[in-house]
Amino acid sequence: VPLHARWIFYIILEEIWRDAERRILMLYSRLYKNEVPWSFYITKQYDDRDGGDNLAIRVERGDDDNAFSEWRLPDVACEKSFGFSEDDLLVIEKFLQDNESIIWDDWRKEMREHAKSPA
Repeated sequence: VPLHARWIFYIILEEIWRDAERRILMLYSRLYKNEVPWSFYITKQYDDRDGGDNLAIRVERGDDDNAFSEWRLPDVACEKSFGFSEDDLLVIEKFLQDNESIIWDDWRKEMREHAKSPA
């Protein structure tokens, strides 16, 4: 399903910082709907109970501080959501499915580079 013409996205790969708890965060991309930015953050990498690698993704909408959705890769599962319509969640899911392998590759590359640089 192609994204409607009003959707434009671009990828940002070098915005990495630590939050107040010293967790590494990465702004991965922005998707625009009617000129409103949706920011995709990789918030952590973690092992599931079976030892598999997972990424936690948080999507925030620029016009509403309370709107968010939280996703888990590799299974592209929405764990929490508030302020997004069902259609919006389908767009997010499609974006994550289509870009999952690239997201993983970029995250691993950036973490290797980040590990080389001083904290």
